[in-house]
Amino acid sequence: MGSDKHSARFLHNLKMERVRTILTHTYPYPHEHSRHAMIAVILGCLFFISSENMHSLVEKLDNNFKWWSMYACLLGFFYFFSSPFIKKTIRPSYSTFSRWYIAWILVAALYHLPSFQSMGLDLRMNLSLFLTIYISSIVFLLVFHIIFLGLWYIGLVSRVAGRRPEILTILQSCAVLSIACCIFYSHCGNRAFLRQTPLERKHSSRFSLWKGEEDGNSTWLAKFTHIDELRDQVCSSWFAPVGSARDYPLLSKWVIYGELACNGSCPDSSDEISPIYSLWATFIGLYIANYVVERSTGWALAHPLSVENYEKLKRQQMKPNFLDMVPWYSGTSADLFKTVFDLLVSVTVFLGRFDMRMMQAAMTNDCDGNKSKELLYDHLSDKDDFWFDFMADTGDGGNSSYSVAKLLAQPYIKVPLDNDLISLQRGNVLLIGGDLAYPNPSAFTYEKRLFCPFEYALQPPHWYKADSISVDKPELPDGVSDLKHYDGPQCFLIPGNHDWFDGLNTFMRYVCHKSWLGGWFMPQKKSYFALQLPKGWWVFGLDLALHGDIDVYQFNFFSELVKEKCKLGHILRGDSFSGHLESFFGTVWSSFVYVAEQSYVSFTGVLMLLVTAIMFVPSKISRRRRLVIGILHVAAHLTAALILMLLLELGIEICIQHKLLATSGYHTLYQWYKSVENEHFPDPTGLRDRIEQWTFGFYPACIKYLMSAFDIPEVMAVTRTNICREGMESLSRSGAAIYYASVFLYFWVFSTPVVSLVFGSYLYISINWLHIHFDEAFSSLRIANYKSFTRLHIKPDGDLEVFTLGVDKVPKEWKLDKDWDAEPRPTVNMSHHRRFPSKWCATTLQQDPVNTVKIVDHFVISRSEKKK
Repeated sequence: MGSDKHSARFLHNLKMERVRTILTHTYPYPHEHSRHAMIAVILGCLFFISSENMHSLVEKLDNNFKWWSMYACLLGFFYFFSSPFIKKTIRPSYSTFSRWYIAWILVAALYHLPSFQSMGLDLRMNLSLFLTIYISSIVFLLVFHIIFLGLWYIGLVSRVAGRRPEILTILQSCAVLSIACCIFYSHCGNRAFLRQTPLERKHSSRFSLWKGEEDGNSTWLAKFTHIDELRDQVCSSWFAPVGSARDYPLLSKWVIYGELACNGSCPDSSDEISPIYSLWATFIGLYIANYVVERSTGWALAHPLSVENYEKLKRQQMKPNFLDMVPWYSGTSADLFKTVFDLLVSVTVFLGRFDMRMMQAAMTNDCDGNKSKELLYDHLSDKDDFWFDFMADTGDGGNSSYSVAKLLAQPYIKVPLDNDLISLQRGNVLLIGGDLAYPNPSAFTYEKRLFCPFEYALQPPHWYKADSISVDKPELPDGVSDLKHYDGPQCFLIPGNHDWFDGLNTFMRYVCHKSWLGGWFMPQKKSYFALQLPKGWWVFGLDLALHGDIDVYQFNFFSELVKEKCKLGHILRGDSFSGHLESFFGTVWSSFVYVAEQSYVSFTGVLMLLVTAIMFVPSKISRRRRLVIGILHVAAHLTAALILMLLLELGIEICIQHKLLATSGYHTLYQWYKSVENEHFPDPTGLRDRIEQWTFGFYPACIKYLMSAFDIPEVMAVTRTNICREGMESLSRSGAAIYYASVFLYFWVFSTPVVSLVFGSYLYISINWLHIHFDEAFSSLRIANYKSFTRLHIKPDGDLEVFTLGVDKVPKEWKLDKDWDAEPRPTVNMSHHRRFPSKWCATTLQQDPVNTVKIVDHFVISRSEKKK
């Protein structure tokens, strides 16, 4: 009964959370029409694609093996290595490219290849039409939203409509609208179909598919074998123009006209409104109507969640949302680039000119002049029986961190030892040895990779607030007068090199200015400390920063402490295919010679890379071997880079020779579009000229440069042609920067898997034959299993008993612990008094860390007798 009661209470909380989510949604006005419109566009696309007869499609295919092999290589590369459109299938862990970035550079490369034209699909018109409609739609909707907000401001619109629209929603709606118009144009064109008279319309059916029964079922078969006729009827009946400009005299100057449906040249221009324009206006009208209704009636605030969304929300709340392991050797991770930047800033600024440890020393001063009270903790020295735990490098994968934290939080751990089952109690103190959050310290990484797993393992007190700051530490719970009288688990932490990447700012905020790490109390005030344990044992927490040394003030504190308290000075020390291949690799070698003899910038980069590679080799081997290994490593990377760059140049050169690139300057797509715009979208009233005049030429210029910025291969090809003809000196600084940026966009994607292959091969050879780089190779595997921690016990006789506890397999799926949910919530007592303190358990109980933990090592260090 108790379990059912608590389960019902938990479900009730979920329902209340559902109501709370409705009322305080991140996007209070979600435009569902954009998602439904996307579904409609996809279905329409599938219909129009199926309207082509298969035999005619095969006849149109280009038999040139060279182009189809280029298609296969491009599509295969972008699909497998970048994997932007697949989820749970083959997906390399190093790939974090944005799918929009991948789609952009892929389409920009594909539309230049000739086989699409041979299939009857002109991507140039679709791309230019998409960009034109997209920009026009964004401008139109932005003007509408500005007007709507103005009406709201003066009180003509309901006050519930005061929230501003999401820019992402506007961009998404404009993209869907533009895609729909392009799909319609690809299969129906912009023809102005002549309208039927009422008498003709009376005797004609919308679909000749449903004729009389005298045709029988053969009509169905005939239509499906020639389904392109059905497509034409759909285009002429369902998507016919709404009428001519004569029917709407007030709008005659504000519409785009369609082409005449006649063969050859037509004597007069069309006065029929463009079906593309009609479709665009319909979508814009639907958006405006939907937006006005939602904002005026408050529908989005009162509309309940669907059952599917409610079940999805409930499933999300029934399991933790842990972060995955850090992709250390990914060339596309923004976090890793930020980590490198933070490291450079920390080394050159914080340690060179500003050291947080010196600031801590300056701020450490008591009333009696004794500075050691904020650095020395001796409240545990009088205990007779004492346990403490140690772990480090906790800030990686959430599953691993929670597995270890759950073991640390258990009141007792039962493990087998010598055919017996022993019980190890929870440590009174938890020591964490740095690198609290990977790859760089920030509020997000500290909260998600450090605090979240520990709070799930052992909940903080009910009065604790995550955004609170401790001003006067230690802030003890009510009823506890002194730190000696606090009987709960405590935690002390030291920063690692990753914690120093922001100058120790995040560490100071989340460790030195907060009191709780989950259910562990943190009395620590500085980044280094001395902890006096029972029976003459000490723990020195050193802050070594990034250079592996301690500052003068820290050294002074520990040296004075050693002199006064203990003798621990030793701790402080311390034409044929073969012909093509021959020419190709000969060019690669010539490029290498050019880099070494003439390109001083590139040669300097190679030297810096060589020095880095040599320093990367462990120093335990001889200098000669380090030099040889570093040279071979750099040679592999340099050879791969030159080969990739040469392949990219060859691809551009082939397209230039076949007149697919560099035919008419940087604005090839815009010039082609302007040449066919009047033919397909007549403008007898001069609407475009008036818009250009009103916007002072900004509107067409924006479309022009947007098309040029999209067409990266054209920029690369035109610039490369100018360089080959006039030399590199002919480029301006801005032109050279644009060219390098364009090449980098493709080279980055191509080089990512190659660099990973070279570096992975280097690590494989190093650990198997050279027996070095074991840590680096192990970290690249991102293995979440085989985690351990150390639990230590100071016996009453002063001996130190050490247990190393480990878990071979870390669970990846978690569920709500029924025992935790059934246990009464602590309102007055602390969470460490609970019998079941951890919220989550493994989906399979046999894989839960509590059931799989074992002793890896066990030994006892006897206390040495003090010499008289």
